[in-house]
Amino acid sequence: MKPLVVVDAFPRRFGPASYADVYDRLKIVLELNQEKQLGLDVLMVTYDSPLDDLRANAMVIIESLLLTNKLKTDSSRPNILIGPSMGGLIARLALTYAENQKIDHQVAQFFSLDSPHQGAALPLCVQTGAFSFGLISTFTFTKWLDQPAINQMLKEKVTVQFLNETITVLSPHPARTEYLNWQQSIGSHPKQCKNYALSDGRGDQTSYYPQPASYAFTWKATTVWSKLLVKEVDMYYAPSQNQQQPTPIFDAYLLGGLIANKRQINQLKYSWETAPGGQDTFIQMIVGYLQEYLKGVISNNSSSGYHCFIPTMSALDIVGGNDNPFLSVPSKPNGQISWFDDWIYSTTTNLFHCDLDDTNMQDFIVNYINQVSTTQQPKSDGSKCCVCC
Repeated sequence: MKPLVVVDAFPRRFGPASYADVYDRLKIVLELNQEKQLGLDVLMVTYDSPLDDLRANAMVIIESLLLTNKLKTDSSRPNILIGPSMGGLIARLALTYAENQKIDHQVAQFFSLDSPHQGAALPLCVQTGAFSFGLISTFTFTKWLDQPAINQMLKEKVTVQFLNETITVLSPHPARTEYLNWQQSIGSHPKQCKNYALSDGRGDQTSYYPQPASYAFTWKATTVWSKLLVKEVDMYYAPSQNQQQPTPIFDAYLLGGLIANKRQINQLKYSWETAPGGQDTFIQMIVGYLQEYLKGVISNNSSSGYHCFIPTMSALDIVGGNDNPFLSVPSKPNGQISWFDDWIYSTTTNLFHCDLDDTNMQDFIVNYINQVSTTQQPKSDGSKCCVCC
């Protein structure tokens, strides 16, 4: 048995993941294993509650690694662990906690694929809209946005007060502060394996930037009952000369248009949602929820366009940048700016989040996996394998 353990990624919907969702996230690794003829036994670990506390799901990973170790016919064959997106955070916690508790994880290589080690960027307009609609209707997206794992991962979290014209960006959420403190208390990162990071973002400051006064979308209700709740919604960016800090605007006309709920979002010094990094389309998600719950017509729609989800600086966990995600990234890490032994990022364009279509990234993974042999063992401090309860 040649185990390659894949930790499930960030769920794009509220509730348990379906088998189709899990396979969709797993197939990129399966295809790589087949095309490159790696001959690995691919195992995937998922969770009953994907958006539970990251620390709780880290314990699931530890138990899965221990089970994998028992199933191996060749005990000298080390494990390889890949964590895409949120899975990279959970895998990091699992390995670090295992080492702290002297549990033998037998992992020789850990690959973090576009994981938000310094936080994820969910567009502030999307957060604002979700909470605003949640005040007047049963909005599934609002529940999704307030789950423990979301609060722990988001770099910028907004707080909404009904009818106020401005919104406070709460950064970080108290749950994130607690999680980061716990992570540091157990040792920050794994030290008994080789650690590699991949970022789907560019490293040369090139990013997506919304044009001043450009609209994310305009939505207008078409049925009588939906007009009574939300008549119209506009999401756009105010005119700004600062590429690194565009001002998101969220306007909603509620209760038949009697209430104009206008919100200008006061964000941090740097806009993470427009930084170089792995891209996503969460604005499209909120458009979909609007269409599902409140029937209407979409115009000025750029929701199919991408925004930054995981800044390159976050995926590579680069320190010393004063939270500026627009800095240029060196081609190789060193012990002073990151704990990763090696990394790679896109040199062509900001790719979609967790995209492995880039041949350079594929070669990066394959070259290191091919170095694993029965003689390569994870670094150990003499720990024995034990069951974590």
